Amino acid sequence: AACGTGGSGGVGGGAAGAGGTAGTGGMGGTAGTGATTAGNGLDCDVNALLGQHCRSCHGATLAGGAPMPLVTRQHLLAPAVSMPSVSVGALAVTRLEHPTAPMPPGAALPSATIAPFKAWVDAGMPLRSCGSDGGTVDAGFDPFAVTQCTSGSSWTGGAMNGSEFMNPGRACITCHIPENQQELEEKGPEGVAGTVYFTGHEPDLCNGLDGGAVVVITGANAVETRLPVNRVGNFYRFGPNSIAKPFTARVEYQGRVRRMNAMQTNTDCNSCHTQAGANGAPGRIVAP
Repeated sequence: AACGTGGSGGVGGGAAGAGGTAGTGGMGGTAGTGATTAGNGLDCDVNALLGQHCRSCHGATLAGGAPMPLVTRQHLLAPAVSMPSVSVGALAVTRLEHPTAPMPPGAALPSATIAPFKAWVDAGMPLRSCGSDGGTVDAGFDPFAVTQCTSGSSWTGGAMNGSEFMNPGRACITCHIPENQQELEEKGPEGVAGTVYFTGHEPDLCNGLDGGAVVVITGANAVETRLPVNRVGNFYRFGPNSIAKPFTARVEYQGRVRRMNAMQTNTDCNSCHTQAGANGAPGRIVAP
């Protein structure tokens, strides 16, 4: 399958300047040159506050009734579960400063402890990296430099459950259509599907981006197909489609964009955007 057919520049990032050399047309890329130890898009002070005061409950594995993790920048950019009109980060500031019911439970943290986190949220939660010397750099971390299940949760419903949340990371069209790849390419695939992730080498069945993104496919005739990303990162549309090939694709999330500039013909996105990457793709489809 010719998933990557040129375009050594790979994918252009969004407002944070992520982008770089994604190989031969894969959606993804080297997001900058800053050293990183945390690999989560947070600066040192923010990461330290969350690690010391929040992640005993809001970790990759949730505890104490916590509704969401506070591990990565993507987690903080996501809409709040209890108040979708604001981000998790903005709501976290409100809860940290709450006069009668602060988080973490108990006595409120000192203002000086909260201040770096509040300033970062007020600045729009820019992509940062905690360097090996303990200093924060503005260059974005490389989402393809880590291998992890960032969400900390995986699909456990079985191979043939029929749910829209099933089997994130696996090749959807190949499974849903009992034809081999050559026949798919000759006849045109019946639909389009894939999974958007936080980082570039997430394992199969790991739940991906927790909603809020849109995958936009632009056909050769300039017609756009917009596919919403659900709460495990899956996007799809099954049945005969009218996407004019070859096409390009982009991911829109929180006002940022990551683009696949190389023209493509295969709409079974996860067949190339595997954990390790195949046919020129550097790994997973990664949110900007």
